[in-house]
Amino acid sequence: MKNYKLPFVIALSFHLALFVLVFFSISQMPTKPMAQVQAKSVDIVKAVTVNQQQVNSEVAKIKHQQLVKQEAQQAKLSALKKQEQQLQQRKHAQQRSIEKMRAQKKQLLAKQQASEKAAKQRLAKLQKQQSAQKQQLQDIIKQKQQAKDNLAQQQAAADAAKAKSAKAAVQKHMAQQMQQEQQQLAAAKNRQIQSEVDKYKALIIAQIRQQWIVPNGVGQDVSCELMIKLASDGTVLNANMVRSSGNPALDSSALTAVYKASPLPVPENPKLFAKFKQLDLTVRPEKTIA
Repeated sequence: MKNYKLPFVIALSFHLALFVLVFFSISQMPTKPMAQVQAKSVDIVKAVTVNQQQVNSEVAKIKHQQLVKQEAQQAKLSALKKQEQQLQQRKHAQQRSIEKMRAQKKQLLAKQQASEKAAKQRLAKLQKQQSAQKQQLQDIIKQKQQAKDNLAQQQAAADAAKAKSAKAAVQKHMAQQMQQEQQQLAAAKNRQIQSEVDKYKALIIAQIRQQWIVPNGVGQDVSCELMIKLASDGTVLNANMVRSSGNPALDSSALTAVYKASPLPVPENPKLFAKFKQLDLTVRPEKTIA
């Protein structure tokens, strides 16, 4: 209704003005014959009819323009609504992708934390063993000192008795005991060295495991053997596949983990490091064996 108010007011005003004009013209005109007056009225009616047709045509034109404008606006609104729906769909897809990546990151972090915890437990066990071996070494040293004291007493007794044969026997016993003690000390030292070697191997294994991304679908019953050459600072100089697991993806991931873990932890003692210049490792998806 609001769309037709203006044309209606214009048409009504035009008719009123025309009516007043005709009325005023008739009242001012001198008296004429009736035939002339009727002819004049016919001309006025025709003019009014023509003007009414123009008004109707203008109204129809305005209606058509408004209809076209409404259709264009409706089409624009439909296009905007479609774009909004597409944006919402892309937004939902991106949100699902972000949630999936977060879940994967959480799983990887949990797995890494479990691996680090197991490595710390093994390291604590090795340190405990090392402490026990150190105490054992101290006991051996104490026994050695006591043995020396005993030997000294035996030697004094032999001198006092001036028994040549007893003295010789004591000396022989001393030599045997000294040899035995030296063997015990050597064995204890070897155990201590082996303990250090095992500790650093455990550290190396833990560091490689942290970098190892095992391919999906690999079973636990497969393994491969690697030969790793190290510099004195632990840098991986070379890593070769000595025995393949039969799975190229697993072999490649194992070698990649070794290089990514470089430099590896190695002892500063040159004698101990000599055991790490060329390291032989057998690796499996769930564990690594030196």
